[in-house]
Amino acid sequence: MKANWTKTLVVLVGVALTGLAFSATTPEVRKLTVQNVLTLKELGISEEDILKKITDSGTTFVAEDIEKLKQGGFGDEFIAKLPKPEAPTPEAPAPEAPAQEQRKLTVENVLVLKQLGISEDSILEKVKTSKTVFTAEEVQKLKDGGLSEEFFKKLAPQAAVEAPEVDLDAAREKLRTTVTELKNLTDAANTAMEEFDGSAKKLQSFREAGVVTQEGYVEGMEKAAQNHVAASDERVAKAKELEKAVAASPSLPEKNAATQIASQVLEYLESLRKTRELAVAVAKGEKEKKELDASRTAGGDLKTKLTASHKLYQTDAKKKTKSEWASDARTASWHVDAGGATVDMTLLVDGSYKWHYKAGKEVEDIQGTWKPVDNSTIEVTEKGSRTKNRIPCKLIGRDTLEVTLQGVVFQFKRK
Repeated sequence: MKANWTKTLVVLVGVALTGLAFSATTPEVRKLTVQNVLTLKELGISEEDILKKITDSGTTFVAEDIEKLKQGGFGDEFIAKLPKPEAPTPEAPAPEAPAQEQRKLTVENVLVLKQLGISEDSILEKVKTSKTVFTAEEVQKLKDGGLSEEFFKKLAPQAAVEAPEVDLDAAREKLRTTVTELKNLTDAANTAMEEFDGSAKKLQSFREAGVVTQEGYVEGMEKAAQNHVAASDERVAKAKELEKAVAASPSLPEKNAATQIASQVLEYLESLRKTRELAVAVAKGEKEKKELDASRTAGGDLKTKLTASHKLYQTDAKKKTKSEWASDARTASWHVDAGGATVDMTLLVDGSYKWHYKAGKEVEDIQGTWKPVDNSTIEVTEKGSRTKNRIPCKLIGRDTLEVTLQGVVFQFKRK
């Protein structure tokens, strides 16, 4: 089988290399696909020129391809003139095709025309007729696609996109106004933060003097922060708007500095907002810590009782389980010889099992857990796996254990 695969690979590589050599030596004219022909029609190439390209390339179409061409808008007269292996169909007058509106050409359209051998002058004419304008990136793609420098010289006059006129003085003034607004936001935020700090210090002194309780202190902090946080949200939203306004400005020398200021102000405002929220969270945390400390002592006794109860339950469960396994007559060591292989299986009272398989030099040792399902089935779980497998396993007499594995019945003997 390996030799056959090797021969196949050699043949495939040979075919691939032959195809590469052929493509490197054959002329540019290539066989046209149905999609190529439909694209040429869509781009406004005359049926006469399309037919000439099909004939020059030696392309022929089967009945299925011809049907696709008909669906694509080609008439019976065109189809009749196609070179094809079948006998030509009787010529019939073709209905006049409706005039197609000239559409914008894409880079891909131009490259297809170039690849199919359309002259650059014809391509250029179509570009001009469609009033297509290419970006600098698209022009580079056309250059990479093989269009000549002469083509781009003729294309250059219509390839440039007129830039909108910009009043630079007005743009600079607007930028200065935006930066001033950003700085005003920062000043307002600083003032608000000082007021918040003052309220927090006053509440702290009241708490230390016993005027307000811990609960009163937390409530006061929340009220003090509520209005400030709401104001911070408004300032952050405003700063984001101003940051977008800076980004939308013309490329002025001052723009980079303004962008940096906008980013710093926004970062600062968000930082202040988080500081206020953190102050409230700290106050809440102190309250919750006291409540937690108070409940921890009471919870300690409960935890001790629960732990003792849990251990007692585990002990009882293990005793009950071992008792069930010990009363199961399948709990023992078993052995079977089958087809040149020997298997030793041990079902232990602690719910574990061991499996030893040997056939020639092949040896396999498996461990895991087991439990009885009923008198004819056990459930086993291999060590390292979560999959539980139910296996037919029943006693035939006292010293014979019949086990079915993958449809094969084995009769183990008690060791």
